[in-house]
Amino acid sequence: MNKLKTLEWFEEDGCLGGHRGLTINLIKNEVIKWNGDPEPISFDNIDDVKWCIDKNIDSINKEITRLNVKIKQKEAQYTRIKNGHSISNPLSTSQKLDYNKRIDILIEKLNTIKKINFKLIWKN
Repeated sequence: MNKLKTLEWFEEDGCLGGHRGLTINLIKNEVIKWNGDPEPISFDNIDDVKWCIDKNIDSINKEITRLNVKIKQKEAQYTRIKNGHSISNPLSTSQKLDYNKRIDILIEKLNTIKKINFKLIWKN
């Protein structure tokens, strides 16, 4: 996996059409908030940086859990939807291998993000 260059998170802020979030440029050690103005990572914005990192960690953990549930699925699952059913079939062997590769990539990214978080905690 290539070295992680940026980390970002955006979400709705509760206002109509509003978003909040930020991008962390790990090469330049900058934070770019929703307004687009870059600022160096400092003690003043470390809580925002940690928020972004925590959101990414949570998101990756949820995706890993979702993929593992799908890998372990043994029989077809029927979910009732409007005007019918949604069918989720078990994965084939090749699909399970593909899902496992995706999990490996996510775990590698997760470990990289955790290292970044650890460095930031000790830096500030």
